[in-house]
Amino acid sequence: MRSEPDRLCVDIKQVTTNVWARGRVAIAGDAAHAMSPALGQGAGAGFEDAAVLSDLLTAPGLPVEHALAGYEQIRRPAVHDLQYRSFNAVRELVLDKKPEFTCSLVYGPGIPAWVV
Repeated sequence: MRSEPDRLCVDIKQVTTNVWARGRVAIAGDAAHAMSPALGQGAGAGFEDAAVLSDLLTAPGLPVEHALAGYEQIRRPAVHDLQYRSFNAVRELVLDKKPEFTCSLVYGPGIPAWVV
């Protein structure tokens, strides 16, 4: 964010990744699903990721790879809905009134194949 005397310029990025878990590696929180601050739900979504990961990783007899794949299956739909609502809130509350602001969706690969 940069400030100018007569206006404020903001470029808000939301990140959507294709892969959250691969093998024994997973990403969570903003690394997996950064979102605009419009709804104030980004940190909460990261805590929910941690709670689901904790439950799955401590489940007796569940291999780590299956736990991480399950985490992605459980969390992805809810997070995508939250990102969608957050993006629309920015558009409705800010972008329609302040055309100098921008909000964009950034798509990333998630965890590269070489990591595991």
